[in-house]
Amino acid sequence: MRQKMDFFGKVLYDYWKNGKSSTLFFIENKEKKFPIKVSRYFRGYEEFSDLEKKAISLARGDILDVDCATGYHVAALKRRGNVDAIDVSEYIIKIANEQGIENCFVADILKYHPSKKYDTITLFENNIGLAGTISKNKKFLKVLANLLKKNGQILCVMVRTRTVDTWCVLLTPLWNNKKGKSFKWLHFSPNFLSKICTKYSLKLEILQEKEISGNIWCLIRIFHNSS
Repeated sequence: MRQKMDFFGKVLYDYWKNGKSSTLFFIENKEKKFPIKVSRYFRGYEEFSDLEKKAISLARGDILDVDCATGYHVAALKRRGNVDAIDVSEYIIKIANEQGIENCFVADILKYHPSKKYDTITLFENNIGLAGTISKNKKFLKVLANLLKKNGQILCVMVRTRTVDTWCVLLTPLWNNKKGKSFKWLHFSPNFLSKICTKYSLKLEILQEKEISGNIWCLIRIFHNSS
């Protein structure tokens, strides 16, 4: 995953250094092309969506922000507790560090072994699907469950599927007519994701939903099932 995200990290770092407004494209399944404004990863709290703000308001205690990108959620999360933030891209973490955002580290969540457990783990930008396959996602959830304290929670802002259990897309980044390495990303129905959670004694609840640009985004909370 680190090599695949290096291209994305370089795009963000180029934007950070040169300050030129430009658009990153993703080619979906080698056919459909859609734009992502790079400035999205440099937003402040007032520009966050309602779901992002709600997730931040529910965060507490020792917090881990997974795939934190430039660390743009970290300042707001710090008002809720002690924050560690990780991302696989060295370029992205370099941006966070150059902005003076503390406790942002280069790390792969699947290989992350901190000395503590967390009260809250946050996953923004549909990062619950970053593992790319169902089998890897199961491992991903197991890792997250093991990082949680007994009464801990995982807060995810995700795109939900409408009619199918899962939807896997192959994404190829395109920037200034240059292509990066393709990678897979998963979308879930909350019901299907809930079934996976039960295998690791986790419970899922939907907290809020909102349609944004034709997609249904939802905020979900995953926690240890004590029953």
